[in-house]
Amino acid sequence: METKLWTSRKFIFRHFFLFLVSILFLISHCRESSSVAPEQKTIRLGYALHSRISGKNFSAAYWQKVFSAYTHIAATGYCVRGNGRLQNPEISPLFLRGIQENSIHYLPLVNFCSTADGKILLQSEEYVHVFLNNVRLLLEKQFIAGIHLDFEYLPPEFSTHYIRLLEKLTPEIRKSQKSLSAAVFPPVDFNPRLSGFHDLVKMEPYLDFIVIMTYDYQSGSAEPVPVTRIDWAQKNIEYTLKILPAEKILLGIPAYGYYWKNFSRSGTVILEKNLDLYKKTHRMERDSSGCVHLVSGKGNGYLADPTTRQLMRNLAAQYRLGGWAMWRLGFEKS
Repeated sequence: METKLWTSRKFIFRHFFLFLVSILFLISHCRESSSVAPEQKTIRLGYALHSRISGKNFSAAYWQKVFSAYTHIAATGYCVRGNGRLQNPEISPLFLRGIQENSIHYLPLVNFCSTADGKILLQSEEYVHVFLNNVRLLLEKQFIAGIHLDFEYLPPEFSTHYIRLLEKLTPEIRKSQKSLSAAVFPPVDFNPRLSGFHDLVKMEPYLDFIVIMTYDYQSGSAEPVPVTRIDWAQKNIEYTLKILPAEKILLGIPAYGYYWKNFSRSGTVILEKNLDLYKKTHRMERDSSGCVHLVSGKGNGYLADPTTRQLMRNLAAQYRLGGWAMWRLGFEKS
């Protein structure tokens, strides 16, 4: 009898021990799993003109396609004057409903109404204060997920003033629990009088992410040149990664190009959405830049087409960037 009782106790003890070990293993595994950071969602940002989201020009069918393809939309129309006053564009109620139903991050793209306005604003404490008050009012709108700054074309000597503005603006953004981002000129192989305004080292602490505008390569050239280059974009990514973490970098992607008529000293804009028309009148071949080279008896040019855009998206993925941003919605081939 005692032997049977001892055997029964051993059986119970053994199974209780195994049960206890299993519980401890599950607890340990759960702790390890919870310590792993969730995979970051790739940002797919589309730039839009404010006229495309106004009541007059709003196309529900077009935007439904956009909502399924993008996570963020940054719209123009929010230009700031030298006195700090901020313009607000009209937005279609259908567009507002669409971004809310599809969980789209809507970012007002704030730029200077002119370079003169930018210089006046950045040098005036009073006008910066007015601007900050207007941003606070903008952030009170629930459908706004953050602010996207597109301050361009000021000389490098104004970069310090830009940083001072960011120092004051960032706390306001953080209080609202929204994001602050900025578009910047490429730091490598670009006009230093333009890119020098964007001091990435000093800007980095204040921004959630930046968009490197890797388009308009050799802007203003009198000779036909590609609007972007894959190798040029790669150089800018590698340079910027020395300053910012990959998740804070978005690669700017064009959906357009430029065309030079014979004997012309400047190019005119051509759009990806007209690609099928160009095919009928031009010889087309893939250039080493990644763009399409269009040639006819009347002139030639370079266009960033769907293949170019895919190559650039692949580049962003290769370097595990935070995502990409396309300039601009409405230019692309459906």
